[in-house]
Amino acid sequence: MIYISIVLHSDLARSGPSSGDVPQSHVELDIPMEQEDTGKEMYCFICEDGGQLVECTFCRRNFCYRKLSDGNELEHPACVTLPDLMADDDKEDFPCPVCLSTSQARFAPYIINRGTRATLRIKSRTSLIVLIFCIASLEQYATALCMQLEAALGVFEVNLATMCTRFEAGITREEECNLLSQLIPNAPYHLAVVFLTESNPGGGWFAASGKSAFQTEESQLLRKMANDSHILAQGASTVRMFGASCGVNLPGAGVVDSIRSHMKSSRLLSLVLPTAPFLLYSDFLHLFPELFLSLYYLGTDLRSTIYRVWGKSDEVRRHTGLIVFDRRDRESDVACTRLCYAPRTSRPLGVQLPAAWSICGCPDDGVGQDDWRFLKEQQHRKETIFSYRSACCGVQLNVAILPFKLRSIKRNDESFIEEDWQSATRQFPFRDSTMVRMKIE
Repeated sequence: MIYISIVLHSDLARSGPSSGDVPQSHVELDIPMEQEDTGKEMYCFICEDGGQLVECTFCRRNFCYRKLSDGNELEHPACVTLPDLMADDDKEDFPCPVCLSTSQARFAPYIINRGTRATLRIKSRTSLIVLIFCIASLEQYATALCMQLEAALGVFEVNLATMCTRFEAGITREEECNLLSQLIPNAPYHLAVVFLTESNPGGGWFAASGKSAFQTEESQLLRKMANDSHILAQGASTVRMFGASCGVNLPGAGVVDSIRSHMKSSRLLSLVLPTAPFLLYSDFLHLFPELFLSLYYLGTDLRSTIYRVWGKSDEVRRHTGLIVFDRRDRESDVACTRLCYAPRTSRPLGVQLPAAWSICGCPDDGVGQDDWRFLKEQQHRKETIFSYRSACCGVQLNVAILPFKLRSIKRNDESFIEEDWQSATRQFPFRDSTMVRMKIE
């Protein structure tokens, strides 16, 4: 604590000290005042350590840094890593991690090593256009999904342009230009197309509902949506499609091949479809906000995003599997993979267990597959045998599965099955009718 002396002058002019003599009457007061801790300013705002410090151009906070040319980062730990030009040139602006979340500075021209919690709301440099196509009977779901996407992506300041329309209405060229005008000028953007429809067993999607309902082939509906978004797709960095429909049409003859053929001649990089024979839209669509945040804000690849979102939702992964059409770029071949949730205790290698009451005849308690108790797993030649016992009367069920070209993987401590489409045979190789046997003891 220090003392300062304040001199009170009765005749002191407002405009400043007079050129004449000092006034005769004055009072000196000694007032205690807390000393300002200026030394704290010489420490890093994040780690409160010293070292090489750089001052933020906007908030004047200090942050410890290292140069990119300093070698191994473990030998020179710092909260930020600066390009040599920014570190050596005092005239180069340095927006700190805290100010990056404000309108003063949008992009990080350096590497943030620590304190990333302060940058979770950095505005993405890449824009996103979301088109939602639907039939009339599912328009309420489409509108709700559009609002959810706008709210979720808006929180993270993702530059977003959305439009919801019916298949028969399509999109006009003026509407496409209007969507483009909402994007960040001269910045890259992505195009995501979501479509909500119903499927026809054996093949086909509905392009309209109600009295004017009609169905069309999968490739034709995909081609119509591609034509409606032709201008948007031309300048997009990536074009991806996500379907929300029942999967009863996918096992139909030639369905998967027709979709792959369309993708080869289009700008599509990926297409994701659910496989549940009866899809609950309200249970499936809520995945999209988190899915899009992972893809277009965090920049995660598609397969990792799927397992991060779909694979972590116990309700949705039990409800439906997925078929993923994907390729690295437009010159690559289109790979098709079926993904299925496969917990050993209730769904071995993705095979659905029958309800226990349907085998032993005990009253149905409504528990479902949880009424089976897993006993053991063993190998017998090329087969894998899973043994279960019912919780009601102790009936034992042995399930022998030939895991022909099935890949069992672990993600987030959960088991999943992947199966690739075979172009030579034009089918997924695993068949329940010939590769699964069940025996009751």
